[in-house]
Amino acid sequence: MIDVGLIGFGLAGRYFHAPVINAVSGLRVAAILQRSGDSAAQLYADARIVRTIDDLLAIDSLPLIVVATPNQSHFPLAKRCLEAGRHVVVDKPFTLNVGEARELVALAGNRNLILTVYHDRRFDADFQGLRKVLASGELGRITRFESTYDRYRPNPKPGAWREQPGLGSGIFFDLSPHLLDQSFTLLGTPEALAADIRIERTGFRTADAFDVLLYYPQGVRSLLRATMLSAAPRPRMVLLAENGSYLKRDFDPLELTLRAGHVPQDGNWTLEKEEN
Repeated sequence: MIDVGLIGFGLAGRYFHAPVINAVSGLRVAAILQRSGDSAAQLYADARIVRTIDDLLAIDSLPLIVVATPNQSHFPLAKRCLEAGRHVVVDKPFTLNVGEARELVALAGNRNLILTVYHDRRFDADFQGLRKVLASGELGRITRFESTYDRYRPNPKPGAWREQPGLGSGIFFDLSPHLLDQSFTLLGTPEALAADIRIERTGFRTADAFDVLLYYPQGVRSLLRATMLSAAPRPRMVLLAENGSYLKRDFDPLELTLRAGHVPQDGNWTLEKEEN
């Protein structure tokens, strides 16, 4: 059994990391760094609750640390954990710039430690379904991939750090890692890209919409986009190919299920209906 230390018990830590860790055979949430509040203690009574990174790293029985905190803290926290000799999983975005990323990768390599990024959308049922269809060869050569992450939130969200100006704020840092990772997984590294990152909502001070176009050889294109002003959401995924198309209209239901506090109990986390 591998004891895991979890840093952060907000949205990501509580709903997208802790339940997944405990669902993996051989892993368990053994310690949680929650700076304030007692929600972690209530939900994970067997875990040790600490308030500082020093207290967490003082627990020698934690070989693996998961960083699930606001974006600007990913680099310094991951670096502290690697320097303490721990393997590390970092929530997306990995870091805020390439220089920080290279420093962490070099540090992990020098110390022979595992370091990786939590790209959970790579494992959504709809994306896995798309990969299965492509692997069959039925669609033929791909010409275009579109991945969209639309929401409708015209008003500010009280206390949301992502809506406050600062490094790592805004939905480009929040959502584009999911979509970029899907495009890289399907099509590899593009030859070029064009990006339009903007503020659409009146009175907001951080980016709340983006369109990114990735250019691949032989005329293949990948369009990645998101907005907070889509009362009529666009299809979640569209793939065009020579022999047909793949269409997924709605979001995979797993995220909303986890946010509601319902963790799949039968070992099957694929909640999407096949006909969708």
